[in-house]
Amino acid sequence: MINRTSLYIDFPLKIFDKSKRVNFIDDESRKEIFNRSIYSFLYAGRKNSLLEKRNRIYHELSRKVISLVQERYSPLEVMNVSVFGSSLFSENPGDFDFLVITNGNEFLLEETTFNLEDLLLVEERKSKKYKVGISIKGVDNFVNGICNSFSSVPEKYQKQIIYRTASALFRRHIPVFGYDFVENREVFQKNLYAQVSDLLVNTFDLYYLDNEKIKLDNSQKSKKTLSRMYEAVTYLTLTEKNSEIENLRTNIYLSIDTNPSLGETEKLFNSIVSIYNNKTDKKIKNE
Repeated sequence: MINRTSLYIDFPLKIFDKSKRVNFIDDESRKEIFNRSIYSFLYAGRKNSLLEKRNRIYHELSRKVISLVQERYSPLEVMNVSVFGSSLFSENPGDFDFLVITNGNEFLLEETTFNLEDLLLVEERKSKKYKVGISIKGVDNFVNGICNSFSSVPEKYQKQIIYRTASALFRRHIPVFGYDFVENREVFQKNLYAQVSDLLVNTFDLYYLDNEKIKLDNSQKSKKTLSRMYEAVTYLTLTEKNSEIENLRTNIYLSIDTNPSLGETEKLFNSIVSIYNNKTDKKIKNE
């Protein structure tokens, strides 16, 4: 049983700094963007070298993402492209996830594969395929918290995604093109436990219950579960300094690329649920 904490934002919300454009190709500007990410450190003070190592990949894939959106959804104006998800912290991510924020009220999803010259081994000039997920959302969804009634995604889940994303854009997403995000520190801090709740509940619903729409083997389920757990425990580390939580974060991170059994992953999942439930129980008692 997972304690549920609701995401909450007092709309309307300002998400863009219209006076500041992202300058991702500038070394100092990019370093500043990476340093504010919740993944700037992987665990126990270990600096995340993957971010800088992949900066050209993020940049080149983003250019292709923009071209695809402009080709398939020509009336939409691309206001921002950001990268999020496991490619920010995993040595071997299953895919690269991008959020494209456009004008209007949109709720679309594209999945594709892009070919890039292997930017880590340029001298060999090898082509490499990257699986890419593209989440297209309208700025009105994040600013006003509204849903798109024409989307195939039920409004209940739309609202969950909008709240989850809007409250953590500055810290969870790496902006690559367009306007930079506003630092909504108060909104972010207020929703830390809610982010953990959202990740744990969704993980349980998607990968532990019998879900006919999710066609994954146990190894794939384990990897996706670990990725979501790592994000959840990262939020917990921001609530207080706690050696138990830090150790759990380390164990989850080190497990991501070792392909543990689903049973081993479930033990880690139960550990984080137990810590989260204990913390939220105490929080409720103290309020």
